[in-house]
Amino acid sequence: MLVDAQWADEPSLDVIRFVARRVANEPTAFLVAVREREGRDTDAPGMPVLDLAGLEPEDGTAILDEEWGTTLAPAVRAALVRAANGNPLALHEVPRTLSQKERAGLLPPPEPLPLVGDLERVYRAAINRLLPEMKTVALVCAAATVAVGTERIDDQRGTYSSVERSA
Repeated sequence: MLVDAQWADEPSLDVIRFVARRVANEPTAFLVAVREREGRDTDAPGMPVLDLAGLEPEDGTAILDEEWGTTLAPAVRAALVRAANGNPLALHEVPRTLSQKERAGLLPPPEPLPLVGDLERVYRAAINRLLPEMKTVALVCAAATVAVGTERIDDQRGTYSSVERSA
Protein backbone atom coordinates (compact mmCIF):
# COMPACT_ATOMS: atom_id res chain seq x y z
CA MET A 1 0.00 0.00 0.00
CA LEU A 2 1.32 3.42 -0.97
CA VAL A 3 -0.63 6.43 0.24
CA ASP A 4 -0.04 9.92 -1.16
CA ALA A 5 1.90 8.52 -4.10
CA GLN A 6 2.08 12.01 -5.59
CA TRP A 7 4.86 12.68 -3.07
CA ALA A 8 6.86 9.56 -3.95
CA ASP A 9 9.98 9.97 -6.05
CA GLU A 10 10.06 8.49 -9.55
CA PRO A 11 12.50 5.64 -8.73
CA SER A 12 10.20 4.49 -5.91
CA LEU A 13 7.20 4.54 -8.25
CA ASP A 14 9.24 2.57 -10.80
CA VAL A 15 9.89 -0.11 -8.16
CA ILE A 16 6.17 -0.31 -7.30
CA ARG A 17 5.29 -0.63 -11.00
CA PHE A 18 7.96 -3.29 -11.55
CA VAL A 19 6.88 -5.40 -8.57
CA ALA A 20 3.21 -5.04 -9.52
CA ARG A 21 3.95 -6.35 -13.01
CA ARG A 22 6.05 -9.25 -11.66
CA VAL A 23 3.35 -10.49 -9.28
CA ALA A 24 0.38 -9.72 -11.52
CA ASN A 25 -0.60 -13.41 -11.70
CA GLU A 26 -0.18 -14.01 -7.97
CA PRO A 27 -2.96 -13.56 -5.39
CA THR A 28 -1.72 -10.10 -4.37
CA ALA A 29 -3.08 -6.61 -4.37
CA PHE A 30 -1.44 -3.23 -4.61
CA LEU A 31 -3.21 -0.15 -3.41
CA VAL A 32 -1.75 3.14 -4.57
CA ALA A 33 -3.58 6.27 -3.49
CA VAL A 34 -2.89 9.54 -5.22
CA ARG A 35 -4.56 12.92 -5.05
CA GLU A 36 -6.14 14.22 -8.22
CA ARG A 37 -4.41 16.98 -10.11
CA GLU A 38 -1.15 16.65 -8.17
CA GLY A 39 0.93 16.42 -11.33
CA ARG A 40 2.29 12.88 -11.03
CA ASP A 41 1.39 9.96 -13.25
CA THR A 42 1.17 6.82 -11.12
CA ASP A 43 -0.58 4.64 -13.71
CA ALA A 44 1.18 1.47 -14.78
CA PRO A 45 0.29 -0.42 -17.97
CA GLY A 46 -1.88 -3.42 -17.20
CA MET A 47 -2.80 -2.29 -13.68
CA PRO A 48 -6.47 -1.57 -13.13
CA VAL A 49 -7.39 1.91 -11.93
CA LEU A 50 -10.36 2.64 -9.74
CA ASP A 51 -11.22 6.30 -9.42
CA LEU A 52 -13.05 7.02 -6.19
CA ALA A 53 -15.52 9.84 -5.80
CA GLY A 54 -16.26 11.72 -2.62
CA LEU A 55 -19.15 10.91 -0.37
CA GLU A 56 -22.62 12.10 -1.24
CA PRO A 57 -23.89 14.88 1.06
CA GLU A 58 -26.41 12.58 2.75
CA ASP A 59 -23.61 10.11 3.55
CA GLY A 60 -21.52 12.93 5.01
CA THR A 61 -24.48 13.98 7.13
CA ALA A 62 -24.88 10.39 8.34
CA ILE A 63 -21.21 10.24 9.37
CA LEU A 64 -21.53 13.48 11.35
CA ASP A 65 -24.80 12.32 12.93
CA GLU A 66 -23.22 9.04 14.01
CA GLU A 67 -20.14 10.66 15.49
CA TRP A 68 -21.54 13.89 16.91
CA GLY A 69 -25.30 13.32 17.28
CA THR A 70 -27.19 16.37 18.48
CA THR A 71 -24.06 18.19 19.64
CA LEU A 72 -23.72 19.61 16.11
CA ALA A 73 -26.18 22.33 15.23
CA PRO A 74 -27.97 21.63 11.92
CA ALA A 75 -26.43 24.72 10.27
CA VAL A 76 -22.93 23.69 11.41
CA ARG A 77 -23.50 20.13 10.18
CA ALA A 78 -24.59 21.47 6.78
CA ALA A 79 -21.56 23.80 6.60
CA LEU A 80 -19.20 20.92 7.44
CA VAL A 81 -20.75 18.70 4.77
CA ARG A 82 -20.44 21.46 2.15
CA ALA A 83 -16.87 22.33 3.10
CA ALA A 84 -15.71 18.69 3.26
CA ASN A 85 -16.89 18.18 -0.33
CA GLY A 86 -17.15 14.42 0.14
CA ASN A 87 -13.90 13.94 2.09
CA PRO A 88 -14.71 11.48 4.92
CA LEU A 89 -11.49 12.25 6.79
CA ALA A 90 -12.37 15.94 6.83
CA LEU A 91 -15.79 15.06 8.26
CA HIS A 92 -14.04 13.15 11.02
CA GLU A 93 -11.29 15.66 11.84
CA VAL A 94 -12.59 19.17 11.20
CA PRO A 95 -15.40 19.15 13.81
CA ARG A 96 -12.70 18.48 16.43
CA THR A 97 -11.09 21.82 15.54
CA LEU A 98 -14.26 23.67 16.49
CA SER A 99 -15.05 24.72 20.03
CA GLN A 100 -18.04 23.23 21.80
CA LYS A 101 -19.91 26.51 21.31
CA GLU A 102 -19.07 26.58 17.60
CA ARG A 103 -20.29 22.99 17.18
CA ALA A 104 -23.50 23.87 19.02
CA GLY A 105 -24.05 26.88 16.77
CA LEU A 106 -23.72 29.35 19.66
CA LEU A 107 -20.67 30.95 18.02
CA PRO A 108 -19.99 31.11 14.30
CA PRO A 109 -17.38 28.63 13.05
CA PRO A 110 -14.25 30.06 11.42
CA GLU A 111 -14.56 31.11 7.79
CA PRO A 112 -13.42 29.29 5.86
CA LEU A 113 -13.41 25.99 7.71
CA PRO A 114 -9.92 24.42 7.84
CA LEU A 115 -9.95 22.08 4.85
CA VAL A 116 -7.87 20.82 1.97
CA GLY A 117 -4.27 21.91 2.63
CA ASP A 118 -5.25 22.95 6.13
CA LEU A 119 -5.92 19.30 7.04
CA GLU A 120 -2.18 18.82 7.44
CA ARG A 121 -2.24 21.66 9.98
CA VAL A 122 -5.16 19.97 11.75
CA TYR A 123 -3.20 16.70 11.99
CA ARG A 124 -0.08 18.51 13.17
CA ALA A 125 -2.09 20.21 15.91
CA ALA A 126 -3.56 16.85 16.97
CA ILE A 127 -0.07 15.34 17.19
CA ASN A 128 1.21 18.35 19.14
CA ARG A 129 -1.50 17.80 21.77
CA LEU A 130 -0.22 14.28 22.50
CA LEU A 131 1.97 13.37 25.42
CA PRO A 132 5.66 13.17 24.42
CA GLU A 133 5.57 9.37 24.65
CA MET A 134 2.56 9.24 22.35
CA LYS A 135 4.31 11.49 19.83
CA THR A 136 7.01 8.85 19.69
CA VAL A 137 4.37 6.17 19.09
CA ALA A 138 2.83 8.27 16.31
CA LEU A 139 6.25 8.66 14.71
CA VAL A 140 6.94 4.92 14.95
CA CYS A 141 3.54 4.10 13.44
CA ALA A 142 4.04 6.60 10.63
CA ALA A 143 7.46 5.21 9.84
CA ALA A 144 6.54 1.55 10.24
CA THR A 145 6.46 -0.56 7.11
CA VAL A 146 4.13 -3.11 8.70
CA ALA A 147 0.84 -2.66 10.48
CA VAL A 148 0.79 -2.51 14.25
CA GLY A 149 -1.94 -5.14 14.19
CA THR A 150 -4.84 -5.32 16.56
CA GLU A 151 -3.00 -3.98 19.59
CA ARG A 152 -4.64 -0.86 20.93
CA ILE A 153 -2.79 2.36 21.47
CA ASP A 154 -4.53 4.06 24.37
CA ASP A 155 -3.84 7.78 24.04
CA GLN A 156 -5.99 8.57 27.06
CA ARG A 157 -3.67 6.76 29.44
CA GLY A 158 -0.49 7.16 27.41
CA THR A 159 -0.04 3.38 27.27
CA TYR A 160 2.15 2.32 24.41
CA SER A 161 4.14 -0.64 25.68
CA SER A 162 2.91 -3.07 23.01
CA VAL A 163 3.91 -0.73 20.19
CA GLU A 164 7.16 0.22 21.91
CA ARG A 165 8.13 -3.46 22.15
CA SER A 166 7.51 -3.94 18.43
CA ALA A 167 9.48 -0.86 17.40
